[in-house]
Amino acid sequence: MYHIIFRGLNRQKVFKEETDFKKMIDIIKKLKDDKGFEIYGYCLLNNHMHLFIKEKIQGDIKKIMHTLLTSYAGWYNRKYQRSRSLIGNRYKSEAIEDEKYVFLLTRYIYQNPKVAGIVKEISAYIWSNYKETIFVPRSYAISSYNSLTKYNGYSNKPF
Repeated sequence: MYHIIFRGLNRQKVFKEETDFKKMIDIIKKLKDDKGFEIYGYCLLNNHMHLFIKEKIQGDIKKIMHTLLTSYAGWYNRKYQRSRSLIGNRYKSEAIEDEKYVFLLTRYIYQNPKVAGIVKEISAYIWSNYKETIFVPRSYAISSYNSLTKYNGYSNKPF
């Protein structure tokens, strides 16, 4: 399992309009189908993105991220008629080896828009999979947690 973060170059916006957010989510879902990785959480903000995934084949993370970022950056550059680099440096990835951190990490990911002052409640933010995680009991976070109500309460707790 990996927690992955990428930021715009010099913290510039990488998602300016609704279509930008939708395009990234479409690329993630298509890539998920192609590579077979599991998505435990994601949250897209204007200048960065969090992605929490488990690769099907060990070592696939580099291929997944290369495809994800080059696909999105190419699309973005064509849309905005630009040729500069979009992503600052390399993406950051942290291996999550202890499953006890799954809930802490998903809570951290989903609370980003709330902490940034974008929304008052994390359920109001549409560019994450928080609602899928809470209301569709097929995700890892839900299947590993005994109660939807408890998880919802836990994920809303401030850090």
